[in-house]
Amino acid sequence: MIYELSQDIETELQARLFPVHVEYQSRVARETFENVIVFKRDREGGDSVGPARGVNPNARRFAQRTLGVEAKVYVRSPEDGAHVGTHEFECEDLVDALLVALEEWAKENQAWPIEITSARYLSEAELNGIETWPGVVYQLKFGVPRGIYKRDFSRAARPEGAAGSVASVTHVRLPGASPGDPGDDPATGCGA
Repeated sequence: MIYELSQDIETELQARLFPVHVEYQSRVARETFENVIVFKRDREGGDSVGPARGVNPNARRFAQRTLGVEAKVYVRSPEDGAHVGTHEFECEDLVDALLVALEEWAKENQAWPIEITSARYLSEAELNGIETWPGVVYQLKFGVPRGIYKRDFSRAARPEGAAGSVASVTHVRLPGASPGDPGDDPATGCGA
């Protein structure tokens, strides 16, 4: 799920013309990109498991697991001789865009709300061997809720139920169309 999230975020940010490359759990040399976001599972924070949440009960949803995710945003300004403030200025826009894209992705994929647990710049001591990299690194840690469903191995969930007997039918035609017009097939819907 997190890999797919990273791909969708890259597509969204690039469509909005952000000069960024997104990776999943990669160790690619950061010197090759101006801006890169690296997603991975938060192995320190882990996941959390709790009861199913939601307004409407769903008999198939057994519980909810919130996946721990970490995103590191590597940014360096394209300006020659840029200082840390310039890198941070560039980073703020990209982090804001990432937060918006995460929220939109979560709503579209029924993984809402995203729970931000940490949002901060990493110190030089935390950069793990890339201290010569001329830019800043911003770290987001967050949880992505995921429903747990009772399924078989083929991922087929139990059905929620089927309508017993629906007797009424509604025929709908475009305004001005009369019954019997050639090629005029009415749309059929259900009226309870």
